[in-house]
Amino acid sequence: MVVGPSKGLGMFRQHTILAITATIGILAASTIAAPPRLPSRVTPPPPPRANPLLPPQIAVESFFHELTLVQKQPATPPTGFEPLYTIDDWVAYKNRFGATAEELPRKRSSGQIEFATILITAADTETSPGLKQLLLLRAAAICHRSAAGYPTADKAAAEYQKLIDINSPAQVAALWTIANAMSRLSVTPRPDRIRYSAIAAQANMQLAILMLKADQIEAAQSMTKQLTYHEGWLRSNTHLQRLISQTRTIVRQTATMMDHLAAQYRPALAGDDHALMQLYLYGRFVKNDSALVADFPSRKPTSPMAQLANQLQTSEWDILANFTVAESLRSIAATLPDGILKQRTLYAALERYRKFNKSPETQRERVKRTQSQIAIESLVSDGATPGITIQPFTQPTTQPSI
Repeated sequence: MVVGPSKGLGMFRQHTILAITATIGILAASTIAAPPRLPSRVTPPPPPRANPLLPPQIAVESFFHELTLVQKQPATPPTGFEPLYTIDDWVAYKNRFGATAEELPRKRSSGQIEFATILITAADTETSPGLKQLLLLRAAAICHRSAAGYPTADKAAAEYQKLIDINSPAQVAALWTIANAMSRLSVTPRPDRIRYSAIAAQANMQLAILMLKADQIEAAQSMTKQLTYHEGWLRSNTHLQRLISQTRTIVRQTATMMDHLAAQYRPALAGDDHALMQLYLYGRFVKNDSALVADFPSRKPTSPMAQLANQLQTSEWDILANFTVAESLRSIAATLPDGILKQRTLYAALERYRKFNKSPETQRERVKRTQSQIAIESLVSDGATPGITIQPFTQPTTQPSI
């Protein structure tokens, strides 16, 4: 499999910047003269979304690949996500194979298998990655429903799996679509049904994680609900069972965190220090993007949030300041509800304690070094975590790292 940079997530980063910036930006509104009164007949604004920190939520089904015998339209992902293939790939497919594909419903099973084999052969020499994947997916879709066609579909699915970029939602969703279908059909030999259930579960978890990274909480929740069927086939696979449990937990915790932060939105607009601090921590340590909250401190420079931001900035060049900011982060984390926001804040403190201890400049700070080491051990036991570390497609090791 190809592992590359995340695709299609840029627009969601931009949305988050706008949403969080709006949160703090409105704090200054009270110092600005009121705008002129609008005319009486004005179209009312649309009702606010349930969570102003999230982009419009999409239906994850819009990623699923079509498995009909004859595909009439190209796959179209939701706005903002990279497509599985380009429109040029689709046109090339239609020009080369469209006429024959239209005849498939009138062909016997042997004729359909023959056509699928032609598609697999064409994929071997195809230079366009998108068209290559389209050909393999079409071959699998055409043959996977019959016992005679299963070996051909299995070959096409195996070749497709070698090509996918696991950071592309569209490509992972296509793998889930075909693997999920093949795992449920009686024409698939029982051992292979178990194998395809494992592949479907891996693709399911990976797609859920990608949806979380794109702030598509509802889509991630929808994917985790579809894991139940495959769990039944994977009872003896303790590695995947553990990953499934971890994926469900991170999706549930993320949904809980976003609901909590949504409740902090209006208090933050009103200047509530605790609400502002939580939104600042979210942008800085959950989204890991200081640009999201870069203007927060200047809007309310006397707040605890602004003081923390100043400490963090100082710690970038003053190694001794890392101990101070770590202590502050640890104290702030104690005021947060259990969950991801608290875990990431604790991990931020952990990183700065480690940075302090590893620096040659702090060798004479023996008391603080000892305190840092004690704090590090405590933070690890308290659940400090760096982020999503689940890797569904990674093979288990004999001694998993902790």
